[in-house]
Amino acid sequence: MLPEGLRARMRTGLETPVSLVEGRWKTFAITRDGLTASGELAPAVGKQTGTPLNHANLWVLLGPSESVVREAVLPLAAEESLDEAVGYELDRLTPLTAEKAWFGYRVTGRDEAEKQLRLRLAVAPRELVEARVADLRAGGAHVLGVGLLDEFAGGASSLNLMPRDQRDRPVLSREVLATRALAGLAAFMAVAALVYPVWLKRESVSALLPRVEKAKAAADVSSRVAAEIETLAKEHNLLLAKKLAQTPMAQLVEELAKQLPDNTWVQQLDVKPGPKTREVQIAGETGSSSALVEVLERSGLFANATFKSPLTKGATPNTERYLLAAELKLRDLPSPIPEESLVAPATAAPGQQPSQQAPAQPPAPGARQ
Repeated sequence: MLPEGLRARMRTGLETPVSLVEGRWKTFAITRDGLTASGELAPAVGKQTGTPLNHANLWVLLGPSESVVREAVLPLAAEESLDEAVGYELDRLTPLTAEKAWFGYRVTGRDEAEKQLRLRLAVAPRELVEARVADLRAGGAHVLGVGLLDEFAGGASSLNLMPRDQRDRPVLSREVLATRALAGLAAFMAVAALVYPVWLKRESVSALLPRVEKAKAAADVSSRVAAEIETLAKEHNLLLAKKLAQTPMAQLVEELAKQLPDNTWVQQLDVKPGPKTREVQIAGETGSSSALVEVLERSGLFANATFKSPLTKGATPNTERYLLAAELKLRDLPSPIPEESLVAPATAAPGQQPSQQAPAQPPAPGARQ
């Protein structure tokens, strides 16, 4: 998935395909179109021209006339030990035996129905290849493998005819080391760019936690003190609140005198305590009994007015005796005094005259003014 230029840069110094053409080692470059001739190797001795041979990572490529390539079919069961199976069948599949050849293969297909394994097999004479590998190693090169000139596309995806135990370990060049070091540094910086802000935020949160805990403890203390103050205030104002919620008797009598019709007399007025509110019982005579309940409800002081006993004929003509009961409503408590009005005025600073003088003391009894 990498661009071709980046692939070539990452691959620089790892492998250089070479092939012996007319007695000289030619070098090739891997491009999108295949192999392209790029130069030649410098000889081990003499005038140094071309690519240096010392410490070079090379792939020896064989031409079509120097190798045999063919398709082969083996039993599917031979896949478990494919190297031994191919070596055993090599003399049947090619003109060379396993002792006189280097070979490589690639599995190209499996037929489960026929129990067959299809291979692409490449074989080269052992003496020819070993001579070329020895020539390159004598100049200080590292031979990574032996491939085919017609289909070489890189060491990882190409046939390698060299036995595994004879392949050299690649030597990394300075360019590859620098490229990998820069890539590692870029990766480290990318990770640091992602992690460092998170670490800073974590440190900030850790630094704020003690302050948050302290503020939370202070808030808890304030809440407890406020709750205690509220409880004490309720206990202190309990009797006063009950007194203020009850309608004074003078106001009750005055309201009845205003609301009751002129043809109604009150002979008895009783106020009885109840579980929640007080009950008022009114007894007397009236000329309009049907309007009494409505009058009491409209006054605003009474609720649930009803007759306690049947109406009877009164002593005065055209009147009825009544016994009426109603609940006495609780009054609304007065609004609390604003806190600003309870704060003592600020005293004058030393050396300054107060804006207002203290009120004069009242004169003594009998004193002349």
